[in-house]
Amino acid sequence: MKIFRKIRFDLLTNSNSGKYLKYAIGEIVLVVIGILIALQINLWNEKRKSHTILTTNLEGVLRELKADSTRIGQILKNYKEVNKNRKAFINETDYHNSNLGQLENNLENFSKELNLEYSYFKKIQNSGITEFGVYENVIEGLIYYYDTDLPYLNKITATFDEQVTREDEFWRYEQNTYEFNYLDSLKTYQSDKIAKMNLIKLLKSPTARNILKIDLRRNLFMANLLSKLQFRLKKMILKLEKILEEK
Repeated sequence: MKIFRKIRFDLLTNSNSGKYLKYAIGEIVLVVIGILIALQINLWNEKRKSHTILTTNLEGVLRELKADSTRIGQILKNYKEVNKNRKAFINETDYHNSNLGQLENNLENFSKELNLEYSYFKKIQNSGITEFGVYENVIEGLIYYYDTDLPYLNKITATFDEQVTREDEFWRYEQNTYEFNYLDSLKTYQSDKIAKMNLIKLLKSPTARNILKIDLRRNLFMANLLSKLQFRLKKMILKLEKILEEK
């Protein structure tokens, strides 16, 4: 700036080296202070930008968590009904009271796709943001949910799906007692009377009963696991709603 250059020139012209040295040091200090202020403003802007990005993505996470909670609630409702019917079917003492269609329907193993959401949390992970400010605590809970809870749930679900597929192979291909009629237009060589008799005989076999019991035990385990997960989800949703309201 012209004023600083003029002061510097006057000091040098008057051979006032002591004052010039003090002036030079002062000028350096001013420059450093200016740089520090600029860096602080830039840091503040970056933090504000990160906070805006986090807030937007956390609002998306909140919507996905609510969708997850609703989805899990629906699945739990299905498990409750299926488990009630499966237990009653296993404990049934006389299968003759049911028609052929009812007996077949009770052989179906329950496997449900979860399809839980995590796209907005991935955006947070991919944003490169490492300091979460007021969101630090809630982010820790989300990390545990997405990096621990969901992978474990997916692993258990995949294992159980494999078991269900294996058990279905018994009903379809391995047992040689009952002919399933998958389509009404297809002919079967067993009359309804013979088919029902053979199916009841099959249902009383240890292998068939073990499959039904294992399926019930598996469903009860999944229902309990999902119930605990939904409880944690609801707590996370309330926590996230509260902190977003305070943003």
